Amino acid sequence: MIHKVKKKGRNMQNMLDTIIHQANAEDEATGDAFEIFHFRKVGNRRGQIRVPRQDLQKPEALYTLLVRKNAELPLCPKNLDQKLSQIIKSKPRRRVLYSARVGWRPGGRGFVTPKGVIGCSKMNRRPLPPIWLGERHLIALREAGTWETWRDTVGKLSLRSNVAMLAICAAFAAPLLSFTRRQSFGLHLFGRAKAGKTTALLAGASVIGLGREADLPNWGATAAAKGETARMFNDMVFPLNEVGLLGGSKKKAYPEIRETIYRLGEGRERLRHTQSVYSAPAASCEVRTIFFSTGEHSFDDYATFAGETRDEGEYARCIDVPVNRPDRHSIIDRFPASLPKTKRRRWAEDRVIELRKACGANHGTAFRRHIDYLIASRDRLEAKIEEYIREMDRLEQYSEVKGALEHARQNIGLLYAGGRLAIDAGVVPWKPEQLLRAVATCWQRALDVHGQKKDALTQAKRALRANLKPEKVKKREPSASFSPEEADGYYVMKDGVRIYTVHAAAMRKWLGTDPKQFDRLLDWLDAKRFLIPRQSKTGEVGSDWAIQTPKWPNGKSVRSIVFRDPFQRGD
Repeated sequence: MIHKVKKKGRNMQNMLDTIIHQANAEDEATGDAFEIFHFRKVGNRRGQIRVPRQDLQKPEALYTLLVRKNAELPLCPKNLDQKLSQIIKSKPRRRVLYSARVGWRPGGRGFVTPKGVIGCSKMNRRPLPPIWLGERHLIALREAGTWETWRDTVGKLSLRSNVAMLAICAAFAAPLLSFTRRQSFGLHLFGRAKAGKTTALLAGASVIGLGREADLPNWGATAAAKGETARMFNDMVFPLNEVGLLGGSKKKAYPEIRETIYRLGEGRERLRHTQSVYSAPAASCEVRTIFFSTGEHSFDDYATFAGETRDEGEYARCIDVPVNRPDRHSIIDRFPASLPKTKRRRWAEDRVIELRKACGANHGTAFRRHIDYLIASRDRLEAKIEEYIREMDRLEQYSEVKGALEHARQNIGLLYAGGRLAIDAGVVPWKPEQLLRAVATCWQRALDVHGQKKDALTQAKRALRANLKPEKVKKREPSASFSPEEADGYYVMKDGVRIYTVHAAAMRKWLGTDPKQFDRLLDWLDAKRFLIPRQSKTGEVGSDWAIQTPKWPNGKSVRSIVFRDPFQRGD
């Protein structure tokens, strides 16, 4: 019996010897202090607990936490206080600091990512990722391959695509926001389905460590979740895949799009009551990021679906970039000179697939190399950034812009500077002239689309107002018997408002050869509640849902657009 008691005592002593006072830690965001203990779990696994210092005044508090985390300790111990007190009072092996936020450390000597730290090797307390990053923050940043293999695969393949190069530039430019003291901004890549938009986004996201489409944050998250997720991408590119994942109709999507753009552009998560469990310390709420979005429709389109137009401030914070020219079927812009035109489409599809596979095999390492270069160059970094932005400004093909578009142009210049610094760091196998051509082409296409879409609705409304004249659109009297060959339309008075019925073919002629004007005008009339469409919209495509077939004064049913007077109140 005595022998067994001694054996139990030795076993308990051995168990206690596995508890190690690993570190004294402090949360930079709140100033709260913790002690970190490592221990052995049941089954010989290793475990770790963080205990607030105020909870260690009594040894039994440490014991309770250890048992809760399945530490290999007896459940009904005796005389543990003295040993546990010794463990608590022992000198920790190191001192650590949990950063307030992801991103640059003060002085630009280190960079904190959600998964680790770059630089900071000579600091007394090497910082760790923020303590608020837990298992509920689903972020899949990781490293695969080497920065050289990333350069020779993803970097090299992206030379075939202007928008893939632009997305990669966004990833390399995001850490420059801090040095230039600029606000966050974004770009939205839009175009036809299966053109490779997500692959281009993935090329940029692979820089920071996202290698699969499933790893990308997307628009399907709630507005609050997007704001919280942005904190994990501070000083990094923030990818947002597929606007189509927003719930509800296209018409209802625009308010959330606009709110997200402004919230990210302002660079701060939504403030909450300080007593709320969702409230975050002010020191960790600020966000600097370049957000890069994708979708089949432009943000201008979504505004039109909602019967609105985008504000100038919104253009300054986020501009639409088309995926490619209308005659291209994918993100691939450049082809081998010897490749026949008949084989280009299949060749481009193969390159998109190859680029996506390369992102899955190589990601995360290029960012570390880039940050190391920026840290080593920090004393002259601001001058180099301004030099490269001026280099972009001198490009002759730049169109003269003002106001919000001038602000957007400067943002594009920062993307170019990020790409140029990546060339200097040797991370990308590009030449400066190749980068300049790619970024400038994307900007020019964005300008072209901006001008076309901004003018399309305006021109359509002017054409409608100009053609609602008595010589084209007649008043329907009880004795009238005219046909569509004699008039483009007619109107009747109801409750003091004119109700127009216009032959659909005639209205298309009013709007010229641009089909976008017709669609945008119908969307605008519908959003403003002027349009009176036919009853059933189920399964309709195109603009047919807006067309009725009423009987004209001559008694024949004619495909027509029916709407209330949109200009009677000065709209």
